[in-house]
Amino acid sequence: MDWIAIEIFEPNQAGHMAQAIDAHFDAAPNPTSSIQDRVRIQAEIGSFSAILSALDIVSYLVLAVVMSIIGNTLAMNVRERTHEYGVMRAIGFGSRQLGLLVLAEGTLLGLLGAAIGLALSYPLFERVLSHALRDAMDFGPIVIHRRVALLAVALCIGLSVLAAAVPMYRVSQLRVTDALRRLG
Repeated sequence: MDWIAIEIFEPNQAGHMAQAIDAHFDAAPNPTSSIQDRVRIQAEIGSFSAILSALDIVSYLVLAVVMSIIGNTLAMNVRERTHEYGVMRAIGFGSRQLGLLVLAEGTLLGLLGAAIGLALSYPLFERVLSHALRDAMDFGPIVIHRRVALLAVALCIGLSVLAAAVPMYRVSQLRVTDALRRLG
């Protein structure tokens, strides 16, 4: 497939000119099909829908893996500090307070992850990727809107809280005598 680019000086005549060009080459062995650049670019982007769908699935898998990593990290921290939690229970902390402590730790991990992710994504997308796509395919600028950034923070915190549910339950069910016997 070959491309012929035509620049016109009267934009309001684009439709008529495209029809005239297509009519002229209609009987040729390779007839033309005139489209505007924006339409062509949109068609090319539309052909990438399968790739974008696959990237969506991969993104969800990455989120699940990150959630399991956070959950595992919290579970290891709870396991390592079982003795300390037993001491805290012995001096008067309630199981609910210890559960909220684990929940706060998970929330802090999620907030820290969101902050690092956003701090890296702004320069990557708005400067590097935006300029590369603008040069290669005449894309407009890529902008991360505030609403998307807030949604990312909310998802990070939500997934972290979800990952902290099991360690939080284990801490709240911890008996003082069992916790004080364990040393690591």
